[in-house]
Amino acid sequence: MISIFSGGYQIGFIAILLVLLLVLGIRAADGIREWRQNNQAPVLTGEAVLLSKERTRVRGNSAARGSGVKVPEASVTWTLIFSSPDHGTLSLEVTDNEGRLLQENMRGRLTWQGSRYISFVPAGRQDEKN
Repeated sequence: MISIFSGGYQIGFIAILLVLLLVLGIRAADGIREWRQNNQAPVLTGEAVLLSKERTRVRGNSAARGSGVKVPEASVTWTLIFSSPDHGTLSLEVTDNEGRLLQENMRGRLTWQGSRYISFVPAGRQDEKN
C-alpha cells in the first residue's frame, strides 16, 4: 500500500503546508500593520466630494436566489474615492449599507482615520456626526 506521507509525497506536503502558512502569516502581518497605522493616525474631518464609488468585494452565495431556498445575504464592500480641498484624494472602503446610501458628486463632511472610513454627512443634513 502506498502512503501519501512516504517518500517524495511527504516533502511535497510539507512544502505546500509551509507556503500556505507563510502566505497566511504575511496577510496577518499586513492587516496588523494597517490596523496599527490607522490607530496612530489622527481622526480628521473636512469638507469633501464623493468622486466615485465602486463595488470591490462581494462575499456570499447568490446561486439559489429566487428559488425559495433560504440563502444568506451577500456581503458587499465599496471603495469610495473622495476629493478634499485640504487633504487631496482619499480612497476609503465602506460597508454595503454606507456605500448604497451615498451617490457620486455628493458634498459633505467626511471623517476618517488613516485609511479607515468613519462617516460622511451630506451637506444640508442637521444631524452631523462628529
